[in-house]
Amino acid sequence: MKYYARQSIDAGDVKAVTEALMSDFLTQGPAVEQFEEALAGYTGASHVLALNSATSALMLAYQAVLTLRDKPSPIVWVPANTFVATANAAILIGADVDFLDIDIATGSIDLDVLEARLTVATDRPDIVVPVHFAGLAVDMHRLRSLADRFGFAIVEDASHALGGRYQDTPLCQAQYSDAAVTSFHAVKSIATGEGGAIFSQNHDIAEICRSLRSHGVTRDRQAFFKASSAPWYYEQHGFGFNFRMSDMQAALGRSQLQRLDDFRTHKSELAKAYRSCLSQEHFYIVGGAQNGSAYHLFPVLLPDHISETMKIELYETLRSVGYQFNVHYYPVNEQPSYAAYNGKCPNALSFYHREVSLPLHMQISRADVETICSVMNAWMLERAA
Repeated sequence: MKYYARQSIDAGDVKAVTEALMSDFLTQGPAVEQFEEALAGYTGASHVLALNSATSALMLAYQAVLTLRDKPSPIVWVPANTFVATANAAILIGADVDFLDIDIATGSIDLDVLEARLTVATDRPDIVVPVHFAGLAVDMHRLRSLADRFGFAIVEDASHALGGRYQDTPLCQAQYSDAAVTSFHAVKSIATGEGGAIFSQNHDIAEICRSLRSHGVTRDRQAFFKASSAPWYYEQHGFGFNFRMSDMQAALGRSQLQRLDDFRTHKSELAKAYRSCLSQEHFYIVGGAQNGSAYHLFPVLLPDHISETMKIELYETLRSVGYQFNVHYYPVNEQPSYAAYNGKCPNALSFYHREVSLPLHMQISRADVETICSVMNAWMLERAA
């Protein structure tokens, strides 16, 4: 079975992890800092912190931004079309959450809706979180203008977006935001198994996140409250978490980063093949040409008249010939945990009912794309007759 996404592990990755396993450090060694330096070099971000997950990264980025803003009862606005972690991370650090509807053409935050809500809102957000859905960048220049006008901070959820670009600037550089977060989950742009990172141009945000990442503990002698020359001495200056990345994960991530551009090139060629082979009379390709996309997903919308039962039938039809699509996402505001927000984002719900994410990874070939498109085109023609 060829799934919608899959990691690509080669001999270089295995060698890097083996070397980490045979080194003196499985955790808190040099590999994490080396990975961070490589990520900073790739993205152009001044500060990079690797963590055990993108969810942890979101929690710390939100907390750091809100600490600097020092406002009681903070509010975070997130798009409804995202994985639940984007919203949950805000709840877990004590913020209130509200949801924004999306632009069906892109699957990402609708900036017209955002501007209209900001104009009339009595409780404006402290943070707005653009999610670069499928790896295609939100219009960050316009969002930055809205942030300056209405006074909110920006934390980018770039979990899909490492390797992508916005106006020739690498995504995750955090050029237009206070911080950006990406994911190294197995099916993301590069894989460490689980893992994530925070990127920022802001020194204060980075230092708050650095402290929170490891229990609020510091070994920086210049920061000590008490004088001690003991080499084992450390101090806790606040309450933090254990969100550290291991050296094995960092070694794998650094190895994977060397192939990121190759991953993106291959997936961009597959995307061109999909656009060429898939019937655009019957299927809408989200994001169009997707210039600059990281190509994490290849999302397609089915026609309005396709019911859930018919969508399941298409799913089983593709599985019968060896392929499996996925669906991104059931709107977070429709989840039982967010029942008070049910029905609030109709575009996101419509998008969910119509969307399928087609296979897009290193084990998919042009021939695979042609087979998938042939099956989908034939299936749709039968239903259109």
